[in-house]
Amino acid sequence: MNTQKYYYTDSYITDFQANIIEAIPYDDKFAIRLDKTYFYPESGGQPCDRGTINGEEIVSIIESQGVTLHITQNKLQEGLAHCHIDWDVRFDHMQQHSGQHILSACFYKLFNGETSSFHIGKDSSTIEIDIESFDHNMAEQIEEMANGIIYKNTSITASIVDKDTLAALPLRKQPKVDSNIRIIDIKDCDCSPCGGTHVNSTGEISIIKIKKFEKLKSSYKFEFLCGKRALKDYTYKNYVINKLSAYLSSPDSDIESAFNKLTDDYKGLQKQVSSLRSELISYDVEQLFLQASDIGNAKVITKVFDNREFNDVKLIAQGLASKPSSIALLASKGQNCQMIFARSEDITVDMNHLLKSILPVLNGKGGGSPKAAQGGGSGDIDAALVAVVEALKLQ
Repeated sequence: MNTQKYYYTDSYITDFQANIIEAIPYDDKFAIRLDKTYFYPESGGQPCDRGTINGEEIVSIIESQGVTLHITQNKLQEGLAHCHIDWDVRFDHMQQHSGQHILSACFYKLFNGETSSFHIGKDSSTIEIDIESFDHNMAEQIEEMANGIIYKNTSITASIVDKDTLAALPLRKQPKVDSNIRIIDIKDCDCSPCGGTHVNSTGEISIIKIKKFEKLKSSYKFEFLCGKRALKDYTYKNYVINKLSAYLSSPDSDIESAFNKLTDDYKGLQKQVSSLRSELISYDVEQLFLQASDIGNAKVITKVFDNREFNDVKLIAQGLASKPSSIALLASKGQNCQMIFARSEDITVDMNHLLKSILPVLNGKGGGSPKAAQGGGSGDIDAALVAVVEALKLQ
């Protein structure tokens, strides 16, 4: 027996009585079947309602072969039950869905863009419009038309029509079913088949705002907000704008130019820092090379830096290795240590072998090539480097 679905005729009921016909095991939960329901199941891009049956929370609502199943964690006894719909969730979905119909109608009327998909997400909704190009000026036109329809506070009605009546209606899209065709009619705006829950008038949507859009292969995807979601988004963004305004010591109307100036200044400082960093590394290379120890035909440079960025240490090692007959054994010591061993082209000592010879005592790991190797570990890195130098003396 199919469930009587009263959400089709009245989306504003939040409390009702219904008989529990049966409770069927459903995975590790139970599917509760009622003789009638105002609970909306997940369908057509709209999430299901939330609420309770005899105080038991409904975790999801699905439609299966004409039967609405209310999924609960615990089994409920058959008989008369009190059912409660979470109005905040229901009304939010009504605002988003009715707003989508208006938005889709505006896309079609202004730019001949047809809606190919729609989804109400937790925080925002999305629609995909089959349109070749789009820009911010077009978004403003869409929003102006859509919100103008809201301000007129025109009626939104739902009705079941037969095929003869359907043929005379100015439909934006054709229905996907052949019977029990439900039409949502937004006066002087849109007429479309739909099984979702909707508000009674456009004024209840409050506002429609396109949040952002992106180009897909042959269409555009739009993220939008209606009603309370739009207000919540505006409240947050107003808070951020005021914080930025105070931080930048700039009125909100000039925040963009103030931010651009701050960004340009930051980029300029980055260039200066990069230049000074290069000069410092060059200076370190020259000073360390002057302090090199002669071991055989090679000049060996050892240095343990305290909390020096390892990228800098690697650049110093590269600089030293560019000099003739040089071996650089460098490390950066912080909570742990990182090491890099590098040599010039005219030296034949295997840096990878040299590094791996001390990794066990440092509980470390790493590797590389005969010319350069790097790794990390913990322990007494100073003593380890002394051991490496002694090993070099024996070669």
